[in-house]
Amino acid sequence: MEEKSAKLKRVLGFNATYGAAMGLVVSGTAMFSVTQVAGQASYGVWLTSLIGLIPILSAALAFSELSAMLPGGGMISDYTNPALGRFWGTLAVLGTYVLLAAADGSTQMAMSGYSVQEVTGIPALITSLVFLVACLLINIFDVGIYGKFAGALPIGMMIAYAVIAVLGLAGVGEAALGCTPIANPHLPAEGYAAVFGAVGSSIWWYIGFENCCPMAEETKEPYKVIPRALFAALISIYVIDIISLTRLLSIQTSKYSLPQAYHISTAQEDRWA
Repeated sequence: MEEKSAKLKRVLGFNATYGAAMGLVVSGTAMFSVTQVAGQASYGVWLTSLIGLIPILSAALAFSELSAMLPGGGMISDYTNPALGRFWGTLAVLGTYVLLAAADGSTQMAMSGYSVQEVTGIPALITSLVFLVACLLINIFDVGIYGKFAGALPIGMMIAYAVIAVLGLAGVGEAALGCTPIANPHLPAEGYAAVFGAVGSSIWWYIGFENCCPMAEETKEPYKVIPRALFAALISIYVIDIISLTRLLSIQTSKYSLPQAYHISTAQEDRWA
């Protein structure tokens, strides 16, 4: 009796893959490192984040090839098992995704809840639970439905982020928010040492880009679509972040400029260390 192996339908195109590659980056804790790196490197942040992008692009090439050779939902486990064995494959999954998801998922739910509460007054707990249930339902249903959401939501967030970045660059709404122009130096007081010293933190700008690789079995021509989606997502993230930070570094809110806020937070960390 012949066994028939069930094959997944290849229904996902570039949009869904591109959205999945950006989704975890723009919705997760990676976004918190954007202003932190800018506060440390000042206008040199374009160089800092560009250097940080180089190893990420190398990793994107590796993920692209591995997802084409070993397509599967296990991803990092599927890649590690053949070379190092099941123990290290399991450890890679635990260290890379399980611990991150356990901490990052709750953080994102809390951030979304408190953000909506600030604007609408709806209790954060209710909003967070609604988002959690919605995410569970999207992942339970057919992959085609997930693909539509994975394509529309992250791309929508990036478009909104890009619009905000361009409006900020044009200075729209600054007076109403109490912002005043300032002349920050191109380099921080510590010079290029601070610019290069922030490279490690800038890598966090792109963490989560490989989120589309587990969908290789459900992606049309993954050997073409996944590399294009990964590179397009990474370059989009870099460009939009730099556009927004260019203006953000040239203004001061009612309290602090971005570099001042960074140094104050650093001093507080040193005090409690």
